[in-house]
Amino acid sequence: MIVIAHPSRPTAAKPPARGLTLVEVVLTIAIIATISAIAVPRYAMAASRYRVEAACRRIVSDLQTAQTRAVATSASITVSFDTVAETYTATFPSPEQPATNYTVNLTRDPYAAQISTATFGSGTSFSFNGFGLPSSGGTVVVTSGAVTGTLTVDADSGAVTYTLQ
Repeated sequence: MIVIAHPSRPTAAKPPARGLTLVEVVLTIAIIATISAIAVPRYAMAASRYRVEAACRRIVSDLQTAQTRAVATSASITVSFDTVAETYTATFPSPEQPATNYTVNLTRDPYAAQISTATFGSGTSFSFNGFGLPSSGGTVVVTSGAVTGTLTVDADSGAVTYTLQ
């Protein structure tokens, strides 16, 4: 028996294997690490600034509400700040639980902030009388991370302003 061999067909050259070299991988990781080292602290600072500003806006809004309710009801409303529990309470009904006073806990989301100090006259509370005037002026300092917000209640008008540092 005779076997005839067919000439083999020429094959195309295989393309070189594609991939990354060790040097390329190391450079990519180094670039990502450098960018992360710059971005993470900036993100943390931005998040702290957001938290403090949100907490300050909440306090301003709630103090304006307390002042407005005092005028509307011609009754005194007291606002007390607790620097240990990180809360403040106003003597008007809570929208969620009308049988209790309105209380806000600043350690909860989205605030995650702390009340560092609250100074009104000789204590940590003050009242709006039936005309909406405060019993005393004072300040509240709110912090989160390295960011601090200072709220000021004007002793004459009860107007509330805040600044961030």
